[in-house]
Amino acid sequence: MSSEIEDALRVLQGLPMWAAGRTAVSLLWLHFGGIHDVVDRSGPKTVGDYALHIDCPWRIVQRDVVVVGALDRFYPGDGHDDDDFDWNHSRDTRWDRRLQQFMERYGTSGPIVRAIEMRGAGAFALRFDDEVSFEVFPNRSVDIEYWRLFEPYRRDTRHVVIRSDITGRIYIEE
Repeated sequence: MSSEIEDALRVLQGLPMWAAGRTAVSLLWLHFGGIHDVVDRSGPKTVGDYALHIDCPWRIVQRDVVVVGALDRFYPGDGHDDDDFDWNHSRDTRWDRRLQQFMERYGTSGPIVRAIEMRGAGAFALRFDDEVSFEVFPNRSVDIEYWRLFEPYRRDTRHVVIRSDITGRIYIEE
């Protein structure tokens, strides 16, 4: 399984990660490679050659410092504790701010994917320059989608979808 996943992710090697953000409450999206203007059901938007949608724990690490991670969505963007903070409806969380700051460091060129490291059970890391890595680690044993890789500007290509079944077995959805 790991070799199949690594083969799928290998298309990202050498490409810049030039955009990152979120939809819904916890879905992280990343765009890699060239830039394409498309129109879909929600209107015009700009997408990459490839997109990763992540709906499981993830983090960006530089050296031994967590720059931003999935659970940062539970904290206000200004870093102050606030009993009234509604993370479920806020677009100004620590996740939003730290991810934006990370991407702004690279401008429009983005960090380049230098290597892919497989970790088993659908987990992987993308390695960039400056000792930066993007790490993904599925952590549930229920029937759920963890992440998918696809070409968002093309409708006729297969999505690589990594999910688990009710027993916790990780597989590529066909």
